[in-house]
Amino acid sequence: SLTLIIERSIYFLRTKKVKRDAVEKFITEQLQMKSNLSPEKKREAIYEDLQIYINDLERGLSLLGAIGNLAPLVGFLGTVIGMIDAFSSIASAATVNAKVVAVGIQMALVTTAGGLSIAVPTLAAYYFFNYLIQQVTYAAEEKLSYHFENIDQK
Repeated sequence: SLTLIIERSIYFLRTKKVKRDAVEKFITEQLQMKSNLSPEKKREAIYEDLQIYINDLERGLSLLGAIGNLAPLVGFLGTVIGMIDAFSSIASAATVNAKVVAVGIQMALVTTAGGLSIAVPTLAAYYFFNYLIQQVTYAAEEKLSYHFENIDQK
């Protein structure tokens, strides 16, 4: 998770592909390169290129989302195992006191905290990166709709 977060952060900072002016420049270049095509073909070609642009931004995010969603489940599994251990200790003990169940409950709490400590920053980064990509998509759609609206009106 940390590796993906660092890689995506560096990628976004270095390429600056998530900046509005970079997206608008990309769309403008695509419109110029495809100016000889019919409006329908131009629209189709540009949307294909935009999809490639966005796919490049989304690389690794599905794995980041999966890690963020699975981490609490792994923590919860540890919680269940810890509670099973605690109840097993109670069942096998002649006398029950806090020390008998403490180890099992401690394991349950540690695994829960571990799962959450992985999930929270992972999902925060995942949603932040998705927000950035959403902004790219909105900027591109805005620019393209303005362009094609003017063509359709002519």
